[in-house]
Amino acid sequence: MKGKRFHHVCLVISAALAAILAVCTYYLGRNQTVSDYEELKSRLESIKASETNAAVVKRVSQQMEDIAYQQKEISDRQRLRAEEQSRLAIQMRDRAEQERKVAREAEEMAVLAAREAEEQRVNALIHQQTAEIQRDEATAAKSVTDTLSYRILGRTLGTSALSQYESGNKEIASMLAYTSWLFLDRYKGNTYLSECFNAMNTCAECAHTIEAGMSGSVRAIRKAKDNLYVAVSDYGEIELIWPDSLKSEGTLMHNPLYDFRDVYADTSHVYALSLHGALCVVDYHGVNLPTVLPSEESFFKIVNLNDHTLLLAGKNSIVWFDTKEKHIVGFVRLEQTLSDIVRCDGDQMLLLFANGECGQLLDRGKLASRGSLTKEKVTAAFYSTLSRRLYLGTATGLILMFDEQLRYISTLYGHSGAINDMTQIGDILVSNSYDKNTLVWNIPKVDEKLSESDVKSRQTSKTFVPKEWVTPASLNFDSWPMSVCPTGNGYVLIGLDNGRIVRTNVATEQVAILLQEKIKRNFTPEEWEYYISGTTPYTEIIKQ
Repeated sequence: MKGKRFHHVCLVISAALAAILAVCTYYLGRNQTVSDYEELKSRLESIKASETNAAVVKRVSQQMEDIAYQQKEISDRQRLRAEEQSRLAIQMRDRAEQERKVAREAEEMAVLAAREAEEQRVNALIHQQTAEIQRDEATAAKSVTDTLSYRILGRTLGTSALSQYESGNKEIASMLAYTSWLFLDRYKGNTYLSECFNAMNTCAECAHTIEAGMSGSVRAIRKAKDNLYVAVSDYGEIELIWPDSLKSEGTLMHNPLYDFRDVYADTSHVYALSLHGALCVVDYHGVNLPTVLPSEESFFKIVNLNDHTLLLAGKNSIVWFDTKEKHIVGFVRLEQTLSDIVRCDGDQMLLLFANGECGQLLDRGKLASRGSLTKEKVTAAFYSTLSRRLYLGTATGLILMFDEQLRYISTLYGHSGAINDMTQIGDILVSNSYDKNTLVWNIPKVDEKLSESDVKSRQTSKTFVPKEWVTPASLNFDSWPMSVCPTGNGYVLIGLDNGRIVRTNVATEQVAILLQEKIKRNFTPEEWEYYISGTTPYTEIIKQ
């Protein structure tokens, strides 16, 4: 029983355990099922989500595939278009290449054409220049021919004017003389050629003799004051002259014991230098205060040093004279024979010696050598502050020109006797000589020709100057011209050895004005053809 009970208990326990196991299994199965369900559900949801995503991805992929197909289609179209454009580009390149080739050929042809045109232009220019040169040469030749013809005609008319004047036909003579000057001046000729100059002076009747009443040789003429001039002679005569009225004021002094060689005047006194060592100081009332000089040797020149000092030059000495105190203030003896003394720019005093040496006089009588200027014997000297030229007249009649630095320029040939006096009026040099001639030199024309070479580099070499420009006009006298003095407007006073004084005009421009004032009419056509030339264009000599 006990066994059955135990068996029964075991069965109950087994059943209980089976029930528990069944319950546990149930619950375990149930929990597992729930878990699997949840897992399956999760997996299902995941699958559904994956399918959804797959569908989305598929749709996206489809869309992207569509887009890709579209892009491929677009790309294909673009490729086709690019290929078409490439073909077009190739065609255009080929066409451009062909056109470039054609353009290059055209350019080459244009260059060739331009080169040929340039050659033709150069040839035409050469021909034109040649033609112009030939034309200019022909014009120049004609101009030279015309110029020379008119110059020759001018000289010929001067000769004709003198002939007409001598025959008494003074009106035609004046017209011919003026036309002579007109042609020479217009065509750059030398109006100081004797044919023109003498005809003008004669027809204008410029030369007048002033009867000064002196019997000795007129050694010097100087301006005193206003229009009054003073002249001295080697017979001790001092004469006052009014050149404008051609009259003498009278003799201020006459003493044959004096041999006057030069004179200086201020507003109150006249200073007359005698050859043998005396200076006569005379006021305008004729009162004489003579001063004996320290030496009796051949005094010949007065130079105004300053407002109150005169230099008195002798052959071998120089004296300083105070015009304010009226007495000698200095004296120096020279070792060489002095031929002249000239005042240059400023207070520079040059001493010209007979042997051609030159010295400069310094303060207190000191002498500085300036070297030898010439081997000729110097007889007169003149310095022009206008042209800054030093002129040396020689015993043989030559006139040597030097610049302001004493460099030799040229030689003027014309006189045959010793030069005794010179002066310059404007641009005109006037020189006196013992050959009885006064020569008038057109210095600017000489300088114009000299300027063709460099004067500054020239030292002692002679310079060639065309003869026409160094041929001076000549005033001839029956007595030696001893002194010359300018008075203005081209007029000069020339003192002669016979005691007369001649007033004449040496400036052709001034004489031309005087002539034109005398001429009352022009040539008639008949007169022009008869006296001048039918081939020369008619020219009016005065404006009516």
